[in-house]
Amino acid sequence: MIPLSRYELEKFIIQENDLGETAYVIKPRQVEVSKELQGKRSTWLTLGLRETFGEMSMIDEKPRSATVTAVYRDSGV
Repeated sequence: MIPLSRYELEKFIIQENDLGETAYVIKPRQVEVSKELQGKRSTWLTLGLRETFGEMSMIDEKPRSATVTAVYRDSGV
């Protein structure tokens, strides 16, 4: 059984450089993947329904390489 978690909009789900051993599957909303470069947060990509993130820390046992934030963007559909 996979536990379900809810995150408020604009809240961090995982943070860059944190240790982790959990992967996530996105349900109805979207998340934004970002990285801090030269003191500024830079958005890399947005993931949506059924996409996954966080799995690399389970595989390589290294700190998180990016921050993931709960966001919602109207797709216009």
